[in-house]
Amino acid sequence: MLSANGFEGMLTKISTKRIQEKSFAAGDGRDANDSVVLRLNVRHVDATNTAHRFVESLQKELNALNVKSAFALPISWKSVAFEFPAPLALVVDFDGNEFDAQLLGMKVRQIVRQETLQFVFDLDFQKEVQPEDAVLYEYLNKREVVEEGKKPVLASYAVQLSVAK
Repeated sequence: MLSANGFEGMLTKISTKRIQEKSFAAGDGRDANDSVVLRLNVRHVDATNTAHRFVESLQKELNALNVKSAFALPISWKSVAFEFPAPLALVVDFDGNEFDAQLLGMKVRQIVRQETLQFVFDLDFQKEVQPEDAVLYEYLNKREVVEEGKKPVLASYAVQLSVAK
């Protein structure tokens, strides 16, 4: 995931969330530090059975969380969710659009399609709202036609993650 090659991903969800900070001085439970953040879900579908490589680089950054052990064979789960003890600060490059975000968690599910085992990774990010975020909405659930006469599928884009300094 944090490897030099990056991965193919699609933007499947964008929402906003209000972060409230308690203030006893104000007396109303709100503070001037209240802010709104953008929540993003980037999905990666791994049909090449290389899920181990995808998870290994994440494991290096989050040693306290034993993510890799969940992929030990035989895999006895259909889906698993990881909430990280502390958000991982990353620089995300989504199809050339670079922004700072925090990786809050990851959900993984396995499915069988056309007799092939696939892993679907949903990465949950949170970032500060910026005016340039409007371009991200163009990628939200964008579909493309792969084969003539077939249903459009979600378009995937190059995603590069690196640890923020």
